Amino acid sequence: SAPTTSVAPTTAETPPVVTAPTSPDRDDLGALVDQLIVETGLPAVGVTAFTGDHIIETAVAGVRRSGDPTPVELDDRFSIGSNAKAMTSTLVATFVDDGLISWDTTVADVYNLPLPGMDPSWAAVTVRQLLNHTSGLHDEAMIPMLTKLDTAAPVVEQRLAVVDTLTANALAQPPGQFVYSSVGYTLVGAMLEELTGSPWEDLVQTRLFDVIGMESCGFYAPGTPGQVDEPWGHYDERGGAAIDPGDPDADFPQVIAPAGMVHCNMADWVRFLQSQLRGLRGSANEIVSSEAFDALRATPGGSDYALGWVAQRDPNGATTFYNHGSNHRFTAEVWLVPGEDWGLITVTNIGETIADPLLAAVDQAMFKRRNSR
Repeated sequence: SAPTTSVAPTTAETPPVVTAPTSPDRDDLGALVDQLIVETGLPAVGVTAFTGDHIIETAVAGVRRSGDPTPVELDDRFSIGSNAKAMTSTLVATFVDDGLISWDTTVADVYNLPLPGMDPSWAAVTVRQLLNHTSGLHDEAMIPMLTKLDTAAPVVEQRLAVVDTLTANALAQPPGQFVYSSVGYTLVGAMLEELTGSPWEDLVQTRLFDVIGMESCGFYAPGTPGQVDEPWGHYDERGGAAIDPGDPDADFPQVIAPAGMVHCNMADWVRFLQSQLRGLRGSANEIVSSEAFDALRATPGGSDYALGWVAQRDPNGATTFYNHGSNHRFTAEVWLVPGEDWGLITVTNIGETIADPLLAAVDQAMFKRRNSR
């Protein structure tokens, strides 16, 4: 079926479009996103450009599920994968501001070493190291662990079982070297649960989503099982087949939610990102303190990964904070350019193997668009 586009009115003068899959005379974002669907075969895609206080332009195109004509809409929810790591890091920052925990709190501090069976190599592992991937953990440890969890147990008990299993074994390597590890964020979520007595899901809901006004946020795959009321994820293999949100394979197991199992619409994700953008620019009136934002942006020596963000240069040479997330059914990425008060998100409902080169082209086009007027 022909792609259907929904475009929100702009709140500021918008520059002309210069995107990869377009002709020079097409300067409407919605039309260009439509064209992207036609030329790439993506089921759906959404793009939003914003500043710290308003959305510049936003558009979506495509369908919620391949083989079904239901068009995607602007307020539809997409899974954002590991982009949720910035949310978990910000959640931790709220507790640092409140004095419940510090960036240098260790696993042993929280679980009162010696936890039964805790290997001594864990004694000095800190929250900061878990969040910037320098703790010595490897994600390879997660796969065999998940097969042994009692998924019928409350998720807090499952995360505690992850802690018990992880800490019973020596770290794969001494802390200090960057090795990307989602299991580290799972462990931080469990530590917050131990300190507060509340599930990570409740904590991020009440201390982040409710405060910022992110009403569309939820966990696991978006949508009602068996219904096409939200975008369905599509595999980045198996021919890009759609997967029902009620299928157990529609997302990762919930135990690792602190590492990347949030879904939301673009507008609500932007609300969070605008707060981050303002905070990174020096605002002292955000959800966490200026000191917390200093910690969130800091990278350890030899790494460009901060706390939920990759610090790097954008195509124009400006310092940016970037992240990418995918559960192999949805893909989403974000750029924040604090020095220019500008940000960009792109989302799609298909896995990263297929989506990544296409979203990269969209990103490059949007950076050109920003500078073309």
